[in-house]
Order: sequence, then structure tokens, then C-alpha cells
Amino acid sequence: MEVMIRHLRQQLNESDVDKEKLATLKIKEASLETQVKDLLDELHDAKKSHTPVSNISFFSLEIELKILSRAREVGSPANANAPCQKL
Repeated sequence: MEVMIRHLRQQLNESDVDKEKLATLKIKEASLETQVKDLLDELHDAKKSHTPVSNISFFSLEIELKILSRAREVGSPANANAPCQKL
């Protein structure tokens, strides 16, 4: 009986750890979604005032969006922590 109680307590502790990890990942995902939205808005605004210099900005924004999308697809916490450059 004691073995079963220990096992159940261990499972409960693991469940608590998983809950904390999930909460952290949800916060990171929300942050990435906000960054992608901001970059899409920037790209849209840049396209409105299209100049030769803005072509470089378009390219940089597209690269940044691809990086953020890959980080989200992979779901790796290491990638989710990658800093987002302001262009």
C-alpha cells in the first residue's frame, strides 16, 4: 500500500512540474505570436511606402518571420528564447 501511495505522490509531483512547464510555454508562445503580428504589421506598413531602401527591410522582415515560425513549429524552448531583432 505504501509503495502505491509513493508512486501516486511521484506522479502528482511530475504532473505539477508539467503544469509549470506548460504555463511557461504558453507565455512564450503568446510572446512569439505578438512578435509575428508586430512584424507583419511592420511589413504591411513598409509595403505601403515602397522605396528601394524598403526592399532590404522586406527581406529582413521575411527572414525574421521565418525564424520565428520555425521556432514555433519546432516548439523548442531554446528556439523560443531566441531574441527578436528590431529592424
